[in-house]
Amino acid sequence: MKNIELILLGKIIKTLGFQGELVIRIEKQFSKEIEKEELVFVMVEGIQVPFFINSINYVNSGTLHLQFQDYTSDSRVKEFVGCDVFVPGRSTPDITDNSTPIFLTGYRILNSDNQEIGTITKIVSYPMQVMLVVEPVTGEEILIPYNDDWIITTDDRKKLLILDMPEGIDLVNL
Repeated sequence: MKNIELILLGKIIKTLGFQGELVIRIEKQFSKEIEKEELVFVMVEGIQVPFFINSINYVNSGTLHLQFQDYTSDSRVKEFVGCDVFVPGRSTPDITDNSTPIFLTGYRILNSDNQEIGTITKIVSYPMQVMLVVEPVTGEEILIPYNDDWIITTDDRKKLLILDMPEGIDLVNL
């Protein structure tokens, strides 16, 4: 498994309109152009939270407008104003951290109500956060932060993981 280095893209300085678009002031040293298909990480309360990009528009060399997938209202993105935004950089060599749950690849995930979320297709280690890449029952690939405290039970024989995720992790709209 690769460890991904994150590069500071910039800071969210305000919302724009009512469709969930954010204005990001780009760091002067940032030179890479990001694509719509890429993943960005927003630093929220000390945790880098992943988001897929819905739309991106470069306004000038120092500013861009960005909208996250499934975040299409001003009220859903207001909390991100003032947060730093990061993009994946280069991969570093395989990690051998025993706390990385590589063995969970292929496990099905259920929520605390026994509703199936999907199947873990791979594990990605970002700085400060290990992410479960999940192919959901319906929809597009999603990312779920890995947290030991959320695990209710694991069944290695059935390859099953039951999680009690906190309110606010909205998997239906990812």
